Amino acid sequence: FKPNDETIKVSGKAEVDIQYYDEPRLVMSPDGLSQVTLDCGSVELNRYEAKDFYIVVPAQEYKGGFTITISTPSGAMVKSTDNDVVMERSQLRAVPEFEYENNSDGGSGTFEGEGTEESPFLVSSVEDLLLLQSYVNKMGGSIKGVDVQYAHFLQTRDISLSSVCGPEIGNWTPIGIYSTTYSFEGVYDGGGYDITDLYINAQDDFYVGLFGCISGIIRNLNISGQVTGYGRVGIVAGKSYIIENVSVDGTVAGDQSVGGVVGEAFYVTSSINRADVSGRAIIGGVAGSSSASIDRCLNYGTVSSSSHGGGIVGYHNAGRLCNSVNYGEVSGYDTIGGISGFSRQSGKLYNCLNTGAVYGQEDVGGVCGFCSNEGVGGRGATRIA
Repeated sequence: FKPNDETIKVSGKAEVDIQYYDEPRLVMSPDGLSQVTLDCGSVELNRYEAKDFYIVVPAQEYKGGFTITISTPSGAMVKSTDNDVVMERSQLRAVPEFEYENNSDGGSGTFEGEGTEESPFLVSSVEDLLLLQSYVNKMGGSIKGVDVQYAHFLQTRDISLSSVCGPEIGNWTPIGIYSTTYSFEGVYDGGGYDITDLYINAQDDFYVGLFGCISGIIRNLNISGQVTGYGRVGIVAGKSYIIENVSVDGTVAGDQSVGGVVGEAFYVTSSINRADVSGRAIIGGVAGSSSASIDRCLNYGTVSSSSHGGGIVGYHNAGRLCNSVNYGEVSGYDTIGGISGFSRQSGKLYNCLNTGAVYGQEDVGGVCGFCSNEGVGGRGATRIA
């Protein structure tokens, strides 16, 4: 629901003015938003079963009327009034029935481009991101004959999420729910552009970030925001396959497997974290845990972890951790390191530099807090070069 005159506010803080023509009235804050969105979740509509939806909007005059858009994975329907509309208090206003049209071949509710590597789907707005989210989180679907879950995407401009998430609006829903069915398995190329104002405060949730679970590739993207979850939490993704050339800024918090870029990582290359990261265990500036390769990454944010905290990665499970630098302060109680909190025998750590201060009580090191190696035991650093 969006007024045709965007100076009219319909969402956000409001106050009751009891002096308004002797009749109480809601007065919207000038900092409010000019649209309100109702997310119907997994509701399925068909021609045999009708559904009624209600949106509560301030009682006021809507100069030029308003527009209602219903978006679905296969298209969108738009209804707009042309004249001024006055909404009275406690008034129910019916909107004429929508004639469903599948416009997945073009127009609203689809993407420009073909979804291929040569001609990727273009993402230029919040609506485009929400459309991608809708397809991936609802078991996929095709546009122009291409399965969206596996398609190529290219962002073409900076995008702010302030209209769809925030402390007074609610949480961003991650793109990709953890499962083989719902993870994002395509390629998202940010084109070097920004996504700002990401907000998630979901202290009990797993796989939290702009993307929840990635089985594909995210690259060339800058993201800033505030992200809080429980496990596998990061600004880019909760769990990832390949992340390359991304940078993040803001704050990230959780209980376990929390990283500035990604909570649980496979491959992360050429990426930078400037966010402050905190949690209980397995907390890292770039990644909470890694099992394949972290290469050419930088951390500038502070890292706070009770256990298994590292400037680059909290728990280095396997693979390479190399060519990376930590500049941020790292603090905690046990297994705290400037580069890695805990590095297992199957991992290899080399060519890294830490210049950040490191504080802890047990198993604390400028490079690695605890480094295990089969046949050596103890807290040696025999695999660090």
